[in-house]
Amino acid sequence: MSFFSNLKHRLEVPEDENGARTTNLLNRDIIPLPPNRRTWTDWDFVGFWAVINLSVFTWQTCSSLLSLGLSVWESMVIVIISKALIFAVALSHGWGGGVWHVGYPIYGRFSFGIFGSYLAVGQRIVLAIVWYAVQSFTGAMMLTICLSSIFPSFNTLHNTFPDSLPMTLKQFIGFIIYHVLSIPFLYIPPEKLKHPFRFVSIISFVTIFGVSIGCMVKADGAGSLLRSSGVSMSSADRGMAWMHGINTMFNSIAVGLANQPDFSRFVQRPGQQVKGQGFSILILGTVVPLFGLLGTSAAAEVYGDVVELNLWNPPNILDQWLIESYTSRTRAAAFFAAFGFFVSTLGLNTIDNAISGGIDLASMAPKWITVRRGAYMIMIVSIAMNPWQIVAKASVFLAVLGSYGCFLGPMIGVMTCDYYFVRHQKLKLTDLYKADKSSIYWFYKGFNWRGFVAWICGFTPGITGFPSVNPNLTGVPTACIKMFYISFIIGYPIGFLVHLALNKLFPPPGLGEVDEYDYYHSFTEKEALKLGMAPSSELDRVSTDDPINIPYDEKSLG
Repeated sequence: MSFFSNLKHRLEVPEDENGARTTNLLNRDIIPLPPNRRTWTDWDFVGFWAVINLSVFTWQTCSSLLSLGLSVWESMVIVIISKALIFAVALSHGWGGGVWHVGYPIYGRFSFGIFGSYLAVGQRIVLAIVWYAVQSFTGAMMLTICLSSIFPSFNTLHNTFPDSLPMTLKQFIGFIIYHVLSIPFLYIPPEKLKHPFRFVSIISFVTIFGVSIGCMVKADGAGSLLRSSGVSMSSADRGMAWMHGINTMFNSIAVGLANQPDFSRFVQRPGQQVKGQGFSILILGTVVPLFGLLGTSAAAEVYGDVVELNLWNPPNILDQWLIESYTSRTRAAAFFAAFGFFVSTLGLNTIDNAISGGIDLASMAPKWITVRRGAYMIMIVSIAMNPWQIVAKASVFLAVLGSYGCFLGPMIGVMTCDYYFVRHQKLKLTDLYKADKSSIYWFYKGFNWRGFVAWICGFTPGITGFPSVNPNLTGVPTACIKMFYISFIIGYPIGFLVHLALNKLFPPPGLGEVDEYDYYHSFTEKEALKLGMAPSSELDRVSTDDPINIPYDEKSLG
């Protein structure tokens, strides 16, 4: 075997423990999961969503709402309404993943076509890389505070980097350590992440509430920000501000909403994710923004202006602790708080960006990439993006990414409509892994034009005001800006309804079809029969002479 042939062979995804091979459309990470890999229960989904809600970014929720001119009580009402809607979208979008045990990339295949799904997947890969970069730098800032708390010499370390570089030597050291510490987390298979996430959730919970309560104790109360009455405006403008606020809440978690099938597929039984999602989204997702508001308001009472010191960002509050008093007591408090926020950021970055991006990359090139390899690729590329430059200078770029719900909203709407009202929750799994005309998901040369038309109709109203994210671009019509402000909450139903109408007028082939047998050994006998297919145990009775009838056996995944 030549050197290049040997290298090619080594780079290919190896056979799994059952000797199953991979193809250009599937490997063991993207086929319907077998029962032994479906290990998540209610409490594991509490941990999954707690990682998202017990984070720095959820702490900052009220800052974006108050900036719209809303009062504190209005902001909290919007948070409650938004979380209820987010729960409904998350549950409905992820339900099919729990039934058929397939993820977001496979959702894309039956909604947009075998090749059309690459557009849906490619967008999320880009978002995963950029957000991984940004959040890794946030984690590096936390580690910098940890080291400054432990070592006085590190706290006073001279910055040898030039002023033109928006990063200090201390932050650079923290950045390196962050990535070293993240390597073992990315190695853990997704189905086993439930164990470390339990500890991440507990540590994050203690940190979030500990910092907030500590700030209030120091300030002898919650501070004056809590009494913010909002800006005087007309009823119409206030109504638009409320809608804008709800849309902002959706945009802040749009990528996480798209991820839902990727993780609901790990549930042992459909429906077990409901209680965990409900508790974390509705309870923690509402309480954490409140305590973020209380903590920030109290910190402003002690240290100064919220905007000038950027006290909405918890690392800056911890910095103020060390600046005000570098005593052993303060250093200990800053260390444990920074470590807690670091753990929270590491958990969020791992599950929301690295693993999700890894799943997407695995679906793009399953013969060469596993979820683990994809996660490491996300990490490596994110470093090359120089996240310190993005955080310091690319405010418009971040604003664009933060508004990407304009595109993800209608895409989720299309997928949800397709699963429930076009296919009526029936999927032919084997055809999702075929790239030829024999697949009912081939549509027109691998693209489902219905899905794309509906998606475009969904994001078009909002995209007209998209240029307004750049403050240097003036002249954008007010009506267009207002449509952009509600782009997710109008894009989702538009994409949903247009897709439904197009499929009623032009029905795609194969509706209602399912496989005759459980070819991928993904279901228990009871589950298979409920889904309308014979269990995998009956495959032995079928002749293997016809490859069309036997798309999968224990020695082949394609």
